[in-house]
Amino acid sequence: MKPLFFSGVITLVFLLGGCALLIPTSAIDVAPTIAHFSYGAAVDQRSFGDMVSDKDLQLRIKQELMHLRAKDGFFLNVYAYEGRVFLIGDPPSDFQEPAVRFALQEEGVKSLDYCFFPPDSGSFFGDFAASCSLRLNLLFEPGISSSWVETEVYAGQAVLLGIVSDLEASEKIVETARTTIGIHRVINFLLVEGEAYTPPPDSEIILRSM
Repeated sequence: MKPLFFSGVITLVFLLGGCALLIPTSAIDVAPTIAHFSYGAAVDQRSFGDMVSDKDLQLRIKQELMHLRAKDGFFLNVYAYEGRVFLIGDPPSDFQEPAVRFALQEEGVKSLDYCFFPPDSGSFFGDFAASCSLRLNLLFEPGISSSWVETEVYAGQAVLLGIVSDLEASEKIVETARTTIGIHRVINFLLVEGEAYTPPPDSEIILRSM
């Protein structure tokens, strides 16, 4: 999915009256490649300075990926929380290893997780509709701030990212995603304030020294 095109469709759909105009297509059972490069400390609540540092780290990695191969860099989104970096997308297979290698070399990276879906494996409009539904469900979920969570949907599979206040909030967000129409699998990368990060159970764990 290319972010620029995605943004344009969002604008068009809301002008036409909202997400409900899009109907999800049937889910495609596509297994993503998920891995975690492990090192670093527990996650703490982010200060303003941490947020600025994370945003700078995201931009630096994204720029490196675009310089490495501009046409394929569009297929990867970069997130950073307390120096923990997440690469999410459906890049070409021959771009995946270089993208991970370049991201790991960036100063300030404490750990790196990635979730790569097979290229062109999902339905753009079906995934967009599911993503809209999920955002709306989180918006109206009592006790949950949707601003805590970043979401992406590929082939009916939702990826959750962000920092939440406690384990209960994380579990509520995951359950909301699981019960959203058009989503048949949830990949949980949520971090809990003050707790050690635990990668999803189906991740390949790769230990790496600093």
